[in-house]
Amino acid sequence: MIRYILCLAAVLISALPLICAAAGGGKGREEPEGRSFSLKGLFSRAACLIWKRLPGALLSLPLISGSSSALAMARRLYPGMDMASFRKKVQIRRIRLIYSIFLAAVVVGSGAWILAPHKGIGGSLRREAADGKTRTEDITAVIDGQKEEISLDVAPREYSKEERDQLMAKTKKYIDKELPGKNKSLDDVRYPLVFVSSYPGENVSIEWECDDYNLIDQDGSLGDLNGVKLPARTAVTAIIHYSTYRTEYRKSVRITEYLQTEEESLRGRLLKALKAADQASKGEDYLTLPVSLDGKKISWEYAGDWPAGAGILLFIILIAAVLARENEHLKNELERRSQMLLDAYPVFVHRMVLMLGAGITPLKSWEILLADIEKENRGSENLSYLRREMRYSLLQLRSGVPEVSVYREFGSRTGLACYEQFCQLIVQSIKKGRKGIGDMMMNEAQDAQKRRRDTAKKMGETASTKLLGPMMMMLVAVIAVVMAPALLEM
Repeated sequence: MIRYILCLAAVLISALPLICAAAGGGKGREEPEGRSFSLKGLFSRAACLIWKRLPGALLSLPLISGSSSALAMARRLYPGMDMASFRKKVQIRRIRLIYSIFLAAVVVGSGAWILAPHKGIGGSLRREAADGKTRTEDITAVIDGQKEEISLDVAPREYSKEERDQLMAKTKKYIDKELPGKNKSLDDVRYPLVFVSSYPGENVSIEWECDDYNLIDQDGSLGDLNGVKLPARTAVTAIIHYSTYRTEYRKSVRITEYLQTEEESLRGRLLKALKAADQASKGEDYLTLPVSLDGKKISWEYAGDWPAGAGILLFIILIAAVLARENEHLKNELERRSQMLLDAYPVFVHRMVLMLGAGITPLKSWEILLADIEKENRGSENLSYLRREMRYSLLQLRSGVPEVSVYREFGSRTGLACYEQFCQLIVQSIKKGRKGIGDMMMNEAQDAQKRRRDTAKKMGETASTKLLGPMMMMLVAVIAVVMAPALLEM
């Protein structure tokens, strides 16, 4: 019941911004998008609510406000944009992404925790039915904050099978193989023995008895050998059960040396207490786990019941991947902008040279060219970035910014050497007159046309290469059609 309450509380607290947004919060001038009722709009309003309440120190983190390189790319993509508004929009969008991932992680994690098996809650493990098999449960003992993972075999409530002598012989060979454990042989025992509790793949259970429990414990670990003269010889007996059949298998053991750590001692005492509890509740429906050890309280958990560390790591990786994808999108858009500006350069240079050669001033030529581009390419993206850059430059000119500064800034904003070079020619014509500059502009226009033809030729070659795959497929289809009649007549 506590598990359900905790999960419900975690989901409600995490969804509180979403609930407030659905109730009408988060609206106003700060909301960038999602004003209509939709899932995206709801999360946008929730992100606005979170944005309003986050301190400035958190909003300035690169995780939320974006890296400086991303902001620099945005300035190039959107000239003249109010960077404060853009940064605010980026912050709200990133908060929306982080919050949606966080809420999904809380909901999925809570559902997984609720649906996780929780048998044995209260200190008991249910046994299988009488015709069932032994199952292994991975549990964790918590003693004063120290955890110890145990792999416990829970036997069925009652065992009944028909005996097989041949199986008993195989079981004894299996015991001979597993009993020494890390030891070279039973005549030179230095490490704990391996007391197997069953024969794999068969309903065979094995119990162990030791001649001297001071030397060898019930679980095969070596006891407290302080004061014991070594080497010491003793024996262990495997009691093999298969249905109603019972046989004993005795093995002689010679202990030569053993160094026991505190952790091994704790584990040995814990296993001994579990074995005693198992024996005490052999005929009951539940195996009652011990509640204390050496006067210390024990609380039990399933080992790996909730992989919180893996969930947190996955959450961080997912957020990083989403934000990295956003930066990659800006980078791809910037590359696309450069390519489109490069493709539009011949049109820009050719028309500007014609108008400047006809005696039209650079400012008037700029206005005419921008009007033509907007008219001819309405609804098209071929010249969208050039139109955007020229429109911003025209706004600067009309607002009183000196022509020379505007043209130089236009060339540097494009980030392309060809634009910078041509704008430098315009600046020279304004400062020194057009004597000698016209020929240089005409040469630049011719070079632009040549680059345009070279680019078109290169694109054609690339397109022909891409067509090789479909052409090969068509060739195979044609060969199949031609060869099919001949093959059918054979």
